[in-house]
Amino acid sequence: MAEALISSFGSYVGQELFKVFHERIVLYCKVHREVEEMKTLGEQLNVSLVKADELQARDKDVNRREWMVQVRDAVCEIEVIMDMFDLEERLRKYHSFILRCAFIPRRWARLCRISEKILQIKPKIEGLITQKEKHVAEKASTSSSLDPTRHFRRVLHNTKENFAMVGMERAKGTLIGELVKDHVERRVVTIVGMPGSGKTTLAKHVYISDEIKRHFDCRTWADVSQDYNVKGVLLRLLQNVGVVLSDEEKKMAEEEIMGKLNNLLENKRYLVVLDDLWTQQAWDDFEKAFPNGKSGSKIMLTSRNERLAAYADPRSQPVVPEMLSEEESWDLFRNRTFNNADPGDFPQDLKHCGEKMVKKCGGLPLAIVVLGGLLSTKRRLIHEWESVLRNINWKLGKEERFHSIIDLSYDDLPYNLKSCFLYTSLFPEDFRIERRRLIGVWIAEGYIRQEGEETLHEAAENALMELISRGMVQVEKMNSLGIVKSCRLHDVLRDFSIVKAKEDGFGEVMSSIKKSVCHRLGVHISLEKDGFGEVAAYNKHARSILFMFDHESYITKMPTFNKVKLLRVLDLEGLEGRCKFPKEIGNLIHLRYLGMKHISVIGPIPCTISNAKVANTRFIRYAQIFRRKCKHARCIMENGRVEDSMPPIRY
Repeated sequence: MAEALISSFGSYVGQELFKVFHERIVLYCKVHREVEEMKTLGEQLNVSLVKADELQARDKDVNRREWMVQVRDAVCEIEVIMDMFDLEERLRKYHSFILRCAFIPRRWARLCRISEKILQIKPKIEGLITQKEKHVAEKASTSSSLDPTRHFRRVLHNTKENFAMVGMERAKGTLIGELVKDHVERRVVTIVGMPGSGKTTLAKHVYISDEIKRHFDCRTWADVSQDYNVKGVLLRLLQNVGVVLSDEEKKMAEEEIMGKLNNLLENKRYLVVLDDLWTQQAWDDFEKAFPNGKSGSKIMLTSRNERLAAYADPRSQPVVPEMLSEEESWDLFRNRTFNNADPGDFPQDLKHCGEKMVKKCGGLPLAIVVLGGLLSTKRRLIHEWESVLRNINWKLGKEERFHSIIDLSYDDLPYNLKSCFLYTSLFPEDFRIERRRLIGVWIAEGYIRQEGEETLHEAAENALMELISRGMVQVEKMNSLGIVKSCRLHDVLRDFSIVKAKEDGFGEVMSSIKKSVCHRLGVHISLEKDGFGEVAAYNKHARSILFMFDHESYITKMPTFNKVKLLRVLDLEGLEGRCKFPKEIGNLIHLRYLGMKHISVIGPIPCTISNAKVANTRFIRYAQIFRRKCKHARCIMENGRVEDSMPPIRY
């Protein structure tokens, strides 16, 4: 009887297990079908987005714009669903059979959540596809822009034009004359002008001139910007004068750092440049750091605020860069548009139209650079130039007119280049963006489109050079061969990109803890004060998180990333310190880019890192160990040295 009971019980258990496994298989097949269907719908929506973007650049339809915002949001939700399912697949393959059986209830629950999410989003997607006919033409328009690869070769030759001093020689001479005057007490000289008038360009050329180098014992420069951090600016001033700070010194209080800088400058004839100072309060915050020093010491400020000049030093007259003359404006425009071509080579049918547009720029250098960059991508056909002339609102004031030019130049960007440009909004104001870093995150996010036999890296280089050529991104530093090492965004263009990124649901800059849900985050808050847990809780589906501050935030414990499982880009280069490698990074199976330039890893790198698909890892210590454990790593940099563990990627 006992045997019969056991046999009956065994039969019952077997039936129940079969039932459970059968239901699980049915659910898995159902979810798999639904995910594949979502993938197809997502591809359709992406194609529609590209077509709609081309149309929107022409007629600025409000309803179409709203539809595009909803489509972008829906595509992001589809990507989240696909990533969640991919995560389930990876976990299923990673676990042994026994663990898979043990985790059936959890896996069942997660598959149910994915299915529910699909049911929630599907009506919205079907509705957007139904509306497609109303907003998208069946045939994509033919772009009038030049082929980006041809344009790239032209740009490489002309990159240094970003530093041209067109029309500024007189202001440069005046400024140098003021700076080399031998006053007993230190003086403040301020360059004042509207955005895009060339204040920083003028200051840079004066700063590196031979007269200034010979006259001063030491020189140092720091960008301040609107949302400045006093300690960060002071640290940069010290570092730029050649002071190497230990980890302990970097943790000093603001007053101690200020005292150290003051002592360093006390017995020297020095020049300090504070670029982009906004308010009188900002000057008050830094003034105590600057002693009288030797006679002839100077502080040079750049600002939009005319009152600041008199406030900082009423004895000095501000230097105001003059707007370019019509002749200078035309020279700059011609150089940007036709790559320094001979004046006689400029097509006569375009010259009249070009002169009209240049005159309306009012001599503002950056407006002319962006306009010239836009027209350099157009064919030499009069109707295309006249189209640009018609589409800029010339009736606005000078600043608003400049914004209209930027808006048109942005609209003219190919769809994937728009994403590349908007990504730069996540970096801080006046931030020097390294070329390798920017290219790495673009590739990780999937913005780069290859053509022909070019590698992803070559295609990304082309994208960057295209943005530089158009004047949307500025060159910050080049090597002796003329290759761009770093770039930056002008304040006006950065403000524009931040607004666009927020409008389109692309991403946000976070300078304080707040309840906002977005897919890409530039975190500009110090972890010493706020921590990361709350940020992650609001943004569980974030694709990119970049930590960046005015100075490296020193940490002894790495933030936890177990809540943001769908990350593709994790940039920790704003953090500095010694801490253990976060083991949960191994669970970020979608991670393609990891930046840890200033972090020294204590202890072993966990084996779970092999789960990640990191394709580009920057400046991580113990590179050899990381390469062994992360088989997907393509490019690892240790102490500034690149080591390629695989041939160039071709997808």
